[in-house]
Amino acid sequence: MDPGNLAGKYRLLATLGHGGMADVYLASAQGPAGFNKLLVVKELRPALAQDPDFLAMFLDEARLAARLSHANVVHTYEIFGHQARYFIAMEYLDGQPLNRILAELAKRDGLPRALGLRIVCEALSGLHYAHELRDYSGAPLEVVHRDVTPHNVLVTYEGQVKLVDFGIAKALDSSTETRIGMLKGKVGYMAPEQARGEAVDRRSDIYGVGVLLWELLARRRMWRGAIDVLILSRLAAGDVPSLAAVTSDVPDELLRIVARATAASPSARYYSAAELRDELETYLRGAGDASDLRSVASLMAATFADERERMRALIQLQLLDTTRLPAELEHTSTSRSGSLDPRLDSLRVMAVTPPPPLPTPLLPRALSGGSAAPEVETAVFPQARRTRRVRVPWVLGASLFGGLAALSLLGWRARESLAPTKPPAESPPALAAALRLSAASRASACGAAHKPRLEISGDVERDATLSCENEYLLKFTTYVKPGTTLTIQPGTRIVGDRATRGALVVQPGGRLVARGTPQAPIVFTSERGPGQARSGDWGGLLLLGRAPTNLRDQAGAAQRGKVEGVPAGVEYGGDLPDDDSGVLSYVRIEYSGIEIAPGNEINGLTLAGVGRGTVIDHVQVRHTADDCFEFFGGTVSARYLICQDAGDDGFDWDLGYTGKLQFLLLEAGPAPDSDSNGLEGDNDPNGSQSSPISSPTIFNATLCGRALASKREHYGALLRRGTRGSIANAVFMGFGAGLDVRDQRTDVELGSSAFFGNLSENLAYAEQAGGLGSLEDDDAGFDERRFLLTSERSNSQRDPSISGCEATSRGPFGPLQPLTEGAARPPGDGFFDTSAQYMGALRDRQDRWAQADWVRWD
Repeated sequence: MDPGNLAGKYRLLATLGHGGMADVYLASAQGPAGFNKLLVVKELRPALAQDPDFLAMFLDEARLAARLSHANVVHTYEIFGHQARYFIAMEYLDGQPLNRILAELAKRDGLPRALGLRIVCEALSGLHYAHELRDYSGAPLEVVHRDVTPHNVLVTYEGQVKLVDFGIAKALDSSTETRIGMLKGKVGYMAPEQARGEAVDRRSDIYGVGVLLWELLARRRMWRGAIDVLILSRLAAGDVPSLAAVTSDVPDELLRIVARATAASPSARYYSAAELRDELETYLRGAGDASDLRSVASLMAATFADERERMRALIQLQLLDTTRLPAELEHTSTSRSGSLDPRLDSLRVMAVTPPPPLPTPLLPRALSGGSAAPEVETAVFPQARRTRRVRVPWVLGASLFGGLAALSLLGWRARESLAPTKPPAESPPALAAALRLSAASRASACGAAHKPRLEISGDVERDATLSCENEYLLKFTTYVKPGTTLTIQPGTRIVGDRATRGALVVQPGGRLVARGTPQAPIVFTSERGPGQARSGDWGGLLLLGRAPTNLRDQAGAAQRGKVEGVPAGVEYGGDLPDDDSGVLSYVRIEYSGIEIAPGNEINGLTLAGVGRGTVIDHVQVRHTADDCFEFFGGTVSARYLICQDAGDDGFDWDLGYTGKLQFLLLEAGPAPDSDSNGLEGDNDPNGSQSSPISSPTIFNATLCGRALASKREHYGALLRRGTRGSIANAVFMGFGAGLDVRDQRTDVELGSSAFFGNLSENLAYAEQAGGLGSLEDDDAGFDERRFLLTSERSNSQRDPSISGCEATSRGPFGPLQPLTEGAARPPGDGFFDTSAQYMGALRDRQDRWAQADWVRWD
């Protein structure tokens, strides 16, 4: 994009943010004699402009925004197209979102009650206007905002209050429909009916305002400390926390107003925003609380004076007719890598194409699950390993699709745990000097025993990098958005927050590049230390892609899948078998698997609709509450996978998975009441023959069971529900039985493998009609033992001499001598290592890939 000219209308000055499907820029409309008018331009991403659904959503928003004209609603100037691209030009607002105001004033005396109620009254006026909006023939549009939160109420420095972010609003004339079960909006402010996926109307927005009032009066979050899944469960049951139960200094009249606004039943709430506003106005008059917009402006001026001046100076810099980098910055980086190191972003100026972010080092973002974020902090000078506090002005001009409330520069919230120190002078030369870190000092910082800890949560909406110089606390559910790449440096440690059960979700079209090394793996683990960490301490890692699955609706049409346990942003699948979700290499995932419901947990590594363009090798999942590795459809292939102590299965596939796997190692640790298996495969939950049919190709697996610890059925391989596939060069030891095939349509080839030491039946149970449990004929008379012992399949029952399968941990997991007799040669298709013509994941005890520095056993 030409930063000097957009459709002959506007000059783009800086990149402000990236939403789920749009990019947002600060721009100026220029005229004679130096005339400049600041505004915000929002562009539908060009790649998405070719998609009819995304284009329809963007135009829905644009049509609605164009009709909104009210003092308390952000103003849209025009909608226009240019060279097959689509834009919305909107009002530039100089101010702060309410959640930022609450966070800043919480460090002082708090937001005065009367001024807070005045701000809410103004926002209600804008909301009532939107609810009452009619089309040009006079018919009501029945607009519902669906995301009324403190993040979307902006207060300017002049005391104006604006309702923003109509990006997910719904109007009667919208051309796109929300699919059943899809949640839109922040969970902490959702009405119960919205959480249940039911129809919403204006009263759902009233509930959101009620939660806002609740938090303003309580000076805390309504759902403080609760994870999204718990919030949704309680909302669905109509269980709304009482304000009276958490505070004793709120007048009874306000308690009554809040209770009615947050009533579980829509019929018990205020019918209109105007009705709620009028009751608040009546209270203010009766209480004698002086509150007007001039008082709001005075409070804003006193609270954010420094930030306002800083933003003015930065904008003035952007308005200069710069054609080259300033002299003092000529030798600094202008990389577009999107590093989380804020010093890089702070040195970009207009000469960079596309327009750079405003030079500010901080990334404010609301927590997933709603409510005001606390003060945002980040480490600007990592070599000092201390925090510099910066109060960042928010530049907001518009409704940003996908929950980009105000304009976060990246969409992340970061906080360092160490105490702040006074920063160097904020001059460009000082910033440039701070960049000059030697490779030796960076390596030293990465290897430090104690590192700064940064909190991350929310949405990753532009390319970013996690540095090994820091440790990261993953809170709530963090999403890597479509079109965005999150890069993690070797040696980086990410700890999952136990209280919020943090999880990382890479959405379809997003990429995670986590490329560690044998000496410096990337580790996802519990925040609790050695000896205290337990499975289920945090959520897990979920990669969602756009590769095919076999999910079908009742009419037989292909549909996208949805991962259980995560409330939003978890749809997957498509028609791109070569889809690329990034790289996982030398990665260890520990103590994950949040329980969603009894028997339903997030897996250690979930791969849903992930395409073969994704690279996965050398990944260990250990001590997880559910499966180590689960493949929901997709075509991704993987090598060198280790599973230790899974709460359920080691390697599980479903929904049309057709990838290739080589070098799989399992040390099972089944829970006594778990039906855990080494391999578990299905075509789909209904056992249909929907295509693509699950048919993985697996070579070289060592699967060590723990049947003595299990009171339930425990198989080396449980294959059922119509799956197909091919398994060769595997070793099955220590299970109740080696193999169980279920259902007549299941058809998997299993050969060139060793079965030894499986306690009840080394090969398989002898099933018969009328049998009970594992002895029941559930596969139309298929005889697993005869199948395995057919000579052409070259299966063996000799002792493979793998001591690690009999020990409690640590291996070695290689045989005393290579198990080459009867082994098959892997296909020479460019993926498989054809030299691995032996049974098991390791050639022998000298094969040490599973005992290297990147692996942990206990």
